[in-house]
Amino acid sequence: MKTKRIILFLSLALSFMSSIVWAEEGKEIKALDVSGNSRVSTLIILSNIKTKVGDNFSSLVIREDVKRLYGLGYFSDVEVDVTDYKGGVKVTFIVKEEFLIKKINLVGIKALKEKTLREVMVLTTGDVFNKRLLNEDVKKITSLYQEKGYYLVKVKAEVERLNKEQKVIINITIEEGVGVRVKEIKIEGNHSFPGKRIKKIMATRVAGFFTRGVFKEEDFQGDLERIISFYQNQGFIKARIVDTQKRLDKSKGRIYLTIKIEEGPRFEVGKINLKGNALFSDKKLRNELKMLEGDIYSPEGLKQDVARIKVYYAHKGYIFAKVDGETNVEEKEKKVNITYQIVEDGLVYIEMIEIKGNTKTKDKVLRRELTIKPGDIFDARKIERSRQKLYNLGYFDEVSYYITPGSVPNKKNLVFEVGERKTGSFMFGFGYSSVDNFIGFIELSQNNFDIKNPPTFTGGGQKVRIRAQLGTEKTDYDLSFTEPWLFDRPLSFGFDIYNTTRKWTDYDEGRQGGRLRLSYPLGEFTRGSLAYKLEDVGISRVDKDASSQIKQEEGTFTTSSLKMGLIKDTRDNVLDPTNGYKNSISAEIAGGLFGGDRDFTKYIGETSWYFKTFKRWEKLILNLRLKGGLVEEYGDTDYVPIYERFYLGGANSIRGYAYRDIGPKDEKGEPLGGKTFLQFNAEYTYPIVRNIKGAIFFDSGGVWADAWSFDSSGIESGVGIGLRLNLPIGPIRLDYGYGINRGKGRVHFTGGWNF
Repeated sequence: MKTKRIILFLSLALSFMSSIVWAEEGKEIKALDVSGNSRVSTLIILSNIKTKVGDNFSSLVIREDVKRLYGLGYFSDVEVDVTDYKGGVKVTFIVKEEFLIKKINLVGIKALKEKTLREVMVLTTGDVFNKRLLNEDVKKITSLYQEKGYYLVKVKAEVERLNKEQKVIINITIEEGVGVRVKEIKIEGNHSFPGKRIKKIMATRVAGFFTRGVFKEEDFQGDLERIISFYQNQGFIKARIVDTQKRLDKSKGRIYLTIKIEEGPRFEVGKINLKGNALFSDKKLRNELKMLEGDIYSPEGLKQDVARIKVYYAHKGYIFAKVDGETNVEEKEKKVNITYQIVEDGLVYIEMIEIKGNTKTKDKVLRRELTIKPGDIFDARKIERSRQKLYNLGYFDEVSYYITPGSVPNKKNLVFEVGERKTGSFMFGFGYSSVDNFIGFIELSQNNFDIKNPPTFTGGGQKVRIRAQLGTEKTDYDLSFTEPWLFDRPLSFGFDIYNTTRKWTDYDEGRQGGRLRLSYPLGEFTRGSLAYKLEDVGISRVDKDASSQIKQEEGTFTTSSLKMGLIKDTRDNVLDPTNGYKNSISAEIAGGLFGGDRDFTKYIGETSWYFKTFKRWEKLILNLRLKGGLVEEYGDTDYVPIYERFYLGGANSIRGYAYRDIGPKDEKGEPLGGKTFLQFNAEYTYPIVRNIKGAIFFDSGGVWADAWSFDSSGIESGVGIGLRLNLPIGPIRLDYGYGINRGKGRVHFTGGWNF
């Protein structure tokens, strides 16, 4: 085989030399041509050679051009013809194209599917044979096997030439070997951290019940870098991997890994200096730092502190400020001195704000939400808040921003780009709820409604919903409308009209009425609200065996009330929050000056916080919620109606208990409600797959008969797990709660519909 290659090389060399030996060096190339190619375009050939018309002839350049053309892999032979032409020379590259591929055979496949291998290959039947691409395909097949754990795989390719047909048959033979799994990982030299902790940061894992343990060289090399990075961020800046060993047991397909570490000394932060900061004092900038003198030194901590100083400047309008963190290592003292070099640059202003992508939504609907305006200092914090507010409108799948040059260097244009989503829906169907049992519904809604824009009636930012729900336990009809910016001011106005009938065990409850709503911003995150409600509540079909407390409720009564509220909402995303809080308080007064048949006052307060508790698992979100309230008689009234009292238990309060099952009851065990309640919820949510999250939770709370009455003996608690599904029809929540005080479990199912 070697002899044939030498003969071929010599024949090509002699052919090449015989064609150009008589050509004189330095003659001008007057013409350039290509011949012999039928499938590979002349343009491709010419683009891969350096010989050009007008250049002086060079046998060295020609020789390199021939090598490059061979390197393309499309030609079995390349010759060069040089002839006199118009006082110079004409150079012709004569190529002989490779044969077409008649067939590609894959032999020895057992562990993988043939289709899987062919999907990673470039060459297919009918292509021009290309040795370079064949070699790449062999490498891809080898890599694919190694990814699946077949570290010992061998892949060979042989080419059979059919000269009469001018075609080739490619035979790729695969010796799969056995799948290699990691049997053991040893960490040596780790005096400061247990091997278990180091192994957790590695992608390479020992094969077990929950892990395949496939050995991949690429992952292993990345693990070595991760281990060093881990040590450096723990202050061991001189740490290094001094040795790695891989012992392979071919007969069993196992590999044993050993990683030897040299930790070196641990370094702390020494002196911290700031240079170049004329606008802001050292004290103000030091307040932004998290890594201070005496702390364990971390390269990642330095990187984050550099970013914090940049953000501080950006919030003040100096968006082009540059910050570099320079270090000086004192070996003997085991200290790392840090100097932050700052180039402040100039103050930047917003010249223009442009909005792109809003094909349906009116421009003013977006602009009125922005907390930054043209002429303002370029404040990165206000810009990010504006982006959040646009996204929280619910009209867009995504909201991003970028800057473009202004008319002068210290002015920049700000561009918000949005991707609109569907905001209207017509939905109907049926479902099941653990509270309402079987339900059917029909709904027409538009979250971006515009009453002044027929026939589409979209783009104005208004919200309208018409809904009818029929169920075995509950019937509900309602119409709601909201104008968030009345008279182009941030005054929100809305109304609700509803008719609801609900069946309880011993009686039926019906509500018919309406509500007028107003709210106004009192700050960047705070809104105040007023709502007037007028409704008739009827208690009917009271069971003859019902308790006296329920029988006295029978009849129809009018409630006229005014409710005042205050809410502060700093959540980063109202639909799926990961950070921030929502606090609210409300006070409602019914009767008295407002008339009606019922007189009472009701107060409710709630605080809900969202946290990212672990740096490594940022999508693991903790929600802590505390809610309480009291209702009491007003004026001459000494009685609070049963339908205005508080109840706990069920999917939205204390899981693991039946709906309204926590609190005072009559002698038959029917809920009567209470005048005071308190509830606490703690819930972790974590992503499982796209649009599905898991949850674990703890709920606790109680309801007491009298106002301002709290008794720890009345508190009941539940724990459990759940699923959160964000489906196209709307969010669905499934929970299993175990009532600790009752010793029983209960499934809670709730669903909503997008509107």
